[in-house]
Amino acid sequence: TAISYFEEAEELTVSMLGTRDHAIVMNILHNMGNSYRAIALSASKMEMRAAYEKAVTCYSESIRISQVLYGGLHLSSADSMQNLGVLHMRAGKTWLAIFHMEDKDSNADELALKSFKESLKIRKREKGSRNELEIAFILRHMGELCLRKIEKNNRVGPYFDTKKLADEALKYLNDSLKIQQRFFCDDKDTQQSIGVAHTYHA
Repeated sequence: TAISYFEEAEELTVSMLGTRDHAIVMNILHNMGNSYRAIALSASKMEMRAAYEKAVTCYSESIRISQVLYGGLHLSSADSMQNLGVLHMRAGKTWLAIFHMEDKDSNADELALKSFKESLKIRKREKGSRNELEIAFILRHMGELCLRKIEKNNRVGPYFDTKKLADEALKYLNDSLKIQQRFFCDDKDTQQSIGVAHTYHA
């Protein structure tokens, strides 16, 4: 239902403005991407793929419009980049997703990491408690992506860069936890992932 309203709003707005390159359209697409992302992360496998592709399209177009209007490093695109990273990663809120992954496109985690890094670069330029917490969120997922890479590589035999990736994961995760603790909101997922990283590091 939400997607139907967003599609109607997009059509009417573009018709009235005579252009897609407008902040209103950018926001509609971001919100529509969120709706498709929710389906992609919870629906059946057949629905998931279609919703995934539509969410990527919505976020990518929202980012494009932001960059046309405000340049490449504007905060208005950071949320879409961040959500695009979560979508590519296809992780819910649990660290157990590290170990219970479905088969995915081979470069999905690389796309997720790229999106997170782009969002992080923008967010680090901004100030404010909300932005700090978003940075913590991104760092946690970047750490978990390192752990997923170790796990995937270890499935096919001993992986010689395990310690290096574990070090990288610990840096991201510990930095995330430090931010969370400043705002009294450190979460168990980050702490669990730090424990896993120490196990790989040993």
